[in-house]
Amino acid sequence: MSRPASLVTTGALLLAACDSPGPTASAPAAEPVFSASQVISHEQVPFAQTVFAPCAAGGAGEFIDLSGTFDFLTLEVFPRFGMAVSKVQGHPHGVTGIGESTGDIYRLTGSSQDIMTLTPGETETFVNNDNVIGPGPNNNLKIQEVFHATVNAQGTLTAIFDHIRVICQ
Repeated sequence: MSRPASLVTTGALLLAACDSPGPTASAPAAEPVFSASQVISHEQVPFAQTVFAPCAAGGAGEFIDLSGTFDFLTLEVFPRFGMAVSKVQGHPHGVTGIGESTGDIYRLTGSSQDIMTLTPGETETFVNNDNVIGPGPNNNLKIQEVFHATVNAQGTLTAIFDHIRVICQ
């Protein structure tokens, strides 16, 4: 399942920046001072998407029209030294679907997490695990995605991969 336009996550992220001077010859080492500003937001976003489950309908497959709400929690942390970290977790809340050919009722469960680190350079890691649960055996669809990209401080893309796996259960 493609990730929603805005991802939010339910975790906590602690980031601290050391802003104290180092030890001097005439004074004992000072304890580091940790400081960072943060923004936390929560939103519920309407969700509607059609997915194809190849294992549904006795193996014939069918399209499933899903709708409901996604809960997103975002934590953004801005340490003093200029780096920014954004962590977004999302999960479906009351998302159900109807099979277009069978009329079977499906439920969407799972979670998504997106972590971005900015300056110097940028990294992004996105992990998605969705389960479309249908009635009876062999009627479930599991969708897993792991995406990562790294851009160095000069703006050069140095690493990227996107692995998607779809499993019938």
